[in-house]
Amino acid sequence: MHGPYVSILPAPHKLCTPLHFTGAELALFRGTNLYGATLDRQRAWEAEWEDCRDVLEAHNSDIADRFTWAEYLTASTYLSSRAFPSTLLSENPSLVSTPSSYPVLLPGVDNLNHARAQPVSWVVTHPSSSTSYTHVPAPPLTPTISLVLHTSTAAGNELFNNYGPKPNAELILGYGFALPHNPDDTIVLKIGSANADDAGIESKWEVGRQARGVEPVWEAVKAAVRAQNQYEAGADADGAEGTDEANPYEEE
Repeated sequence: MHGPYVSILPAPHKLCTPLHFTGAELALFRGTNLYGATLDRQRAWEAEWEDCRDVLEAHNSDIADRFTWAEYLTASTYLSSRAFPSTLLSENPSLVSTPSSYPVLLPGVDNLNHARAQPVSWVVTHPSSSTSYTHVPAPPLTPTISLVLHTSTAAGNELFNNYGPKPNAELILGYGFALPHNPDDTIVLKIGSANADDAGIESKWEVGRQARGVEPVWEAVKAAVRAQNQYEAGADADGAEGTDEANPYEEE
């Protein structure tokens, strides 16, 4: 039943997410948030694959031997890049996952490429709904989804969906493409605490292009410098209490 859908999915060698990069290609991303996120995803997926192989091995070792990491990576990439939460097909449609929701694939809907800021509406008609639309004269037997594009498109031109305001790191990790000069780009910054009592505690911020949202970062940097200076002042006093007034001008 699912054969026609599976047959139109891109071949494994055409997948471009970071888990399909060569070692040299991935190394180019060292020092970025994407590099660590890619390694985290690989560790998680490899653990899932090994769990699945253990289950298969207990039932059919021949199938387990043919269940390779490459096949699991391909299937996981299809699912992670194309699936929607099952809440989208509920009586109260939502794209937000819940503890009871699960991923579903929507053939056709997942074929549209991304266009940033493209105005798109998702119209979901549920069998229990009394609402009727001009293009749906009566409630369907199963939930139906229509993508309504609010910009005119000439016949023969590509139709686009809108994946949301995602930074390039998320687009590359999830889908394998990036947007030139993406206005939604961010960099994630972490600042550790200088206080020994707060060891292991980190604060994290996302800063956008043109330093959007950077103000809280500067405040955190100043707080960390003050805390470090107070700690060092206390140590230099050989047991004496540190002063809160140590180098206030230089700190600012």
